[in-house]
Amino acid sequence: MRASEGRKVDPLQFSFRLPISRLAPSNMPNPPKLSSINRFVAGILALVWACAGVAGLTVAFAYGAWLAGVAAIFALWYAVLWARVGIQARLLTWSEFATPWRAR
Repeated sequence: MRASEGRKVDPLQFSFRLPISRLAPSNMPNPPKLSSINRFVAGILALVWACAGVAGLTVAFAYGAWLAGVAAIFALWYAVLWARVGIQARLLTWSEFATPWRAR
């Protein structure tokens, strides 16, 4: 049944769960520690993102593609965030994700 067929749909009653919601809430005093396999996966992800960033910077310098350079910088930043997850053995909070230099 469509909304136009007489049934009104309130857009506020739907909640969508985005993958970003996996970040730890900022009001959580002690987020749970990650297992060793999760830390290993975070390390692998950091390595993959770092390799992608280095490859992007190589393409940017070799061909003068500044857009590839911008994407490479974001890939390197994401690699740093994954490395922090692996080192700290916990998910990052929103404030640590957005502004890691202000983290505890």
